[in-house]
Amino acid sequence: MFRRILSLLASMFILILPISVAGADGEASWWDASFQAMRYEEPHYGIVICNKMTVRSKASTSGRAYGQIKNGQPVKILGITSDGKFYVLDLPSCGFSGAASGTYGYAKASLIKMDPTFFYVKSTTDLYATPWGDGRKNGEQVGRYFLVISSYGGWYAVQTAESSPGTSFVRSGSIYMSYQSKYVVNWDAPLYEDEYTVVPLRTVKRFRLTGRLINISGDRTLLVFNEGSTDQFSAWIPSQYISPVIN
Repeated sequence: MFRRILSLLASMFILILPISVAGADGEASWWDASFQAMRYEEPHYGIVICNKMTVRSKASTSGRAYGQIKNGQPVKILGITSDGKFYVLDLPSCGFSGAASGTYGYAKASLIKMDPTFFYVKSTTDLYATPWGDGRKNGEQVGRYFLVISSYGGWYAVQTAESSPGTSFVRSGSIYMSYQSKYVVNWDAPLYEDEYTVVPLRTVKRFRLTGRLINISGDRTLLVFNEGSTDQFSAWIPSQYISPVIN
């Protein structure tokens, strides 16, 4: 009898242990029953890469819509469904809040670029309609940042324009990729005097180039702005609004 009790207690202990596994995208996560999805051990940030994206009450297109957010808006990603089709989003980061909406919602993972990467082109760069080099150019651009949506063996899929979700392709061989010690602001963002205040010091525009990273505290990052100029200053910015610059 004593052995049977020990065996039963052991089984109950195993059942209540959190299960940590790799999610559908390979990130370490654990099953969250309230989400009905895998919760990331650390939240990620992403950028919407479609014209408008609907955030819903459940991981289905039949879920009640909380609202829509536009191309280029950053969102905080808390987890992913086991089939990899929907991300669990932090609703306040989407601009939705209140008891009616709760604290999290769902959106199609294919419409969000998680942990976005940017690169900057200093010289004229050709854009193509397809990644097959068939000569069908979409045009050419210079002196701007590109959001990398994905890569296709020698090509980068990028956003055609900074303010629209259209996709073009750039030959990766024509881009020298190396991490810089600077960051780019992904979206119009507030700046704060410290890591705690809620009243912004000022705001900065999307694609503003910043200087060195000084410190990280919670969800905010301390950066140097206008480095080397008479208007140099340091300010805290929400971490989801910035990405390291790649050349």
